[in-house]
Amino acid sequence: MSEWLSPSLNDLNDVVATAEGQLLLCSPYISKPGLNIIAGALPSTVNRIEIWTKLDPHDWLTGATDPEGLLDFIEQVQPQLESVSMRQSPRLHAKIVASDGPQAMAGSANITGGGFGGNLEVVRRVSGSELGQLRTFIGSLRPSLTQVALDQFREFVSQCAAKIDSQEALLALIREEMPPPSLGPEPLLSYGEFLGFLDDFDGSLANDILRIARNLDGNNNTGKVKQAFYGVQRFLQEYSQHRDAVARLPDTEWFDVGNSPLDSDWRRFLQDYSTEVNTAHGYSIPILTGYLTPSSGGFRTGGGGGDNELKRVWPFVGRFMAA
Repeated sequence: MSEWLSPSLNDLNDVVATAEGQLLLCSPYISKPGLNIIAGALPSTVNRIEIWTKLDPHDWLTGATDPEGLLDFIEQVQPQLESVSMRQSPRLHAKIVASDGPQAMAGSANITGGGFGGNLEVVRRVSGSELGQLRTFIGSLRPSLTQVALDQFREFVSQCAAKIDSQEALLALIREEMPPPSLGPEPLLSYGEFLGFLDDFDGSLANDILRIARNLDGNNNTGKVKQAFYGVQRFLQEYSQHRDAVARLPDTEWFDVGNSPLDSDWRRFLQDYSTEVNTAHGYSIPILTGYLTPSSGGFRTGGGGGDNELKRVWPFVGRFMAA
């Protein structure tokens, strides 16, 4: 039976879990928290995913959407699928999650953490005879969107990621004009300043972080470095007894928190602050844990992940906070 509801991530999970072979994700703005739920709920029977969205650098620059997170999602689920296709339109405003299963939803909610867990939204969870009507409507909209090859999308993400310094400069200007409330026992140190701090190091590990953070390697993993930086910083704010030890870590070696005395406190931190989001700085614990595998305290399965970026930043975040 169809119903109106104020959607939650559980509702998104439930609808995706009913998909049988094909899934449509239609949302102008998309971010990792929503995609993490979809990846976790995706039935093994699903073999085709179609994505409709907007591709506007302005939306990325202001943090409204996360194309890097979407690309990461595609690369995570693609090995188990026959195909992933994409369409885009600068005029897209519809928000739909639909499949060939017995449920779908359409309404105001973007596939973001806010859309399914913070904003005041309304969606229609569709079943029964209304499903046919919705599928017909979807078919009528499809020709209005332009097909985007995944290589084209990857290039778009790469161009955005290479402008991370510009994005950080914009965030810094906004914070200067309108300082946000501090989160935690002390104000957050900015990611842009951290990258400038790394510029003063000559070692290969610092250079590796900068190469990834500025997308000089073309691998589109900039967000993994940023989320790791803020995650470690917040951890050291809440568990300040570890600051000196982390600041003394060798700046030539990766640090694996999962095989260290900090492991239990790190996992406790990720659990206690599992919903923490700071839009002013562009970081999110749900995004971080979606990048990390269980060995580093996250829940990502499959290939990729952000464990290596986390291991790289530990000693430098400690030094940066002590400077």
